[in-house]
Amino acid sequence: MPPQNTYVCAACHLAAKDRDFVFRGALFFAPGRYGSIPVAGQNEVFISSMGFHPATLQVKSGTTVRWVNYDVIMHSVVANDQSFSSAVLNTGDSFNYTFSKTGTFEYVCGIHPQLMKAKIEVTE
Repeated sequence: MPPQNTYVCAACHLAAKDRDFVFRGALFFAPGRYGSIPVAGQNEVFISSMGFHPATLQVKSGTTVRWVNYDVIMHSVVANDQSFSSAVLNTGDSFNYTFSKTGTFEYVCGIHPQLMKAKIEVTE
């Protein structure tokens, strides 16, 4: 259904026709449309296909983790405990954070918190 016929958030969705996954899911969820998900390197998390890859990353205390947005829409990285958060990441943007404490740090995309969840496990 086109956004103008829903009477909900239509202005936002019409303004971002090329990035609207809510009403135009085929733009983003068509298998193989944008190729495969890139493989993250050591201490990296790639954002692609509405997910964090890997969903769980294990690092040592003192490690800097880098998130890179390879998706065609904007995302952000926000810790559930608010210990870290990025600005909005456009395609190609990255965010770095150094983990100085041990523990499990769950995080979400601040724009799509119900769809995108992951965690960093930090050991000594």
